[in-house]
Parts: sequence; C-alpha cells; structure tokens
Amino acid sequence: MGFHTIIATLIITVFLISLAYTLIAGNTNLADTTLEGYKGGVKSEIERLKTDITLINVSYDPIIGELTTYVKNTGTEKFINFNKFDMFIYGTTTSGATITRYLTANYTIVNELINPNIFDPGEIASANATVSLDNGTYVLQVCTPNAICNVLDFVVG
Repeated sequence: MGFHTIIATLIITVFLISLAYTLIAGNTNLADTTLEGYKGGVKSEIERLKTDITLINVSYDPIIGELTTYVKNTGTEKFINFNKFDMFIYGTTTSGATITRYLTANYTIVNELINPNIFDPGEIASANATVSLDNGTYVLQVCTPNAICNVLDFVVG
C-alpha cells in the first residue's frame, strides 16, 4: 500500500508542475503581446510629440478665389509628401451664415534647406487652395498626418 501512495504523489506532483508551467508560459506570451502593443503606442505618441507646424500668414484673393497660407515645420518630424495634410476653413460671413469646408490644397516648399522634396524641420511651404468666400471672419486650420493642427484667423473684406 505504501508504493501506491508514492506513485499517486508523483503523478499529482507531475500534473501540478505541468499545470504551473502551462500557466506561466501562457502569461509570458500574454505579457509579450501586451508589451509589443504598448511599444507601438509609445512610438506613435513620440512621432506626435516631435511634430509641430506654425501657420505664418493667410491671404485671400477674392477675384480669383485663391487662399494662400505659409506653413512652417517647427517640429523635428520630416514629411515625405503632403498627401495626408488636411486643410479646413470655418467661420461666419457678415450676413451671419456659418461656413465649414474641407479644402484640397497644393503645397510647395518655398525655402528648400536640406533634402529636396522633403518638408524638413525649419522649412516653409506655401499652400494654395481655391475657395469662394464671402466677406466675413474665418479660421484656417491645417493638420499634419499625425493629427497635429494649427489655426490662424483672417478676415475677408
């Protein structure tokens, strides 16, 4: 009867060790997966923190309906192209109508400092968009692909 007790104890011990190993391996895998997701989020936030733009000037020519602004890259992030930049205009006309529009702009780097056709830190780009605006007070908002935006108020008329 003593030998059966020893065998049963060994079987239970092996089972408990196997169970503990399975739980530890599963938790390690879960921790690794969580850590990789956290690293991706941190990388995205670091890119956002390094991104900054400043709108220098806004002008509107009512004869041809062209809006021109100058955007300065005041952050440390480089932008390969302007395809994912967004431009919005919103405001109120003198008659009281509220205007909100998404604009498609053509960007051109004005003072190319280092890399050709790359919007590097410290460089200025002009953005031209065609839009019809009545007399009023407006806000122009330009946003980078990292969702960092800057606004500038201007008056038409």
